[in-house]
Amino acid sequence: FEVHTYYSEDTLSLSFKSSDAHDSPAIPAHPNIQLKLLNEVYRLVLQVTNDCVWEWDLVNKELFWIDRGHHRIFGYAIENALIPQHFWESRVHPDDKERVLASINNFLSENSQLIWETEYRFKRANGEYAYVHDRGHIIYDSSNGTTRMIGATHDITDRKAAEKQLVESELKLALIAKQTINAVVI
Repeated sequence: FEVHTYYSEDTLSLSFKSSDAHDSPAIPAHPNIQLKLLNEVYRLVLQVTNDCVWEWDLVNKELFWIDRGHHRIFGYAIENALIPQHFWESRVHPDDKERVLASINNFLSENSQLIWETEYRFKRANGEYAYVHDRGHIIYDSSNGTTRMIGATHDITDRKAAEKQLVESELKLALIAKQTINAVVI
């Protein structure tokens, strides 16, 4: 087993990962081997995505951070571990927190859509904020109603920086055009 730990404030997260050296190139008929093959494909997909994949237990208010996305993108050494909802909430930028939580609560209370998504700032382990696009798919339990969401968080910091630079350039150009009486040729 591999054991990973992460401690922050009053929260300790542990993840355990077992490894097995038996790999099969063909898809066998035995369900256990099929499951193993599907898990391997799933693991490989998680390695090539630029997203942080998560599952949110809405009843117990816990998020399961899947694989190493949150470590790779945000610096949190947490892998395949349950994270208390308040840990995630404490990383949402204070100026965005009320809007994001209201967005989730409205989404859950409406029960009319399957996909929730929003953009906000999320605190990295080093204290800097990243802009993220979060998207979740609601999963309904026929007996309990809404019980969990599965989703992905995508780092859009570079896109936001480019958008800001474009707006600043447009403002400068508008100022130049406004302040000159000469023709401006671009």
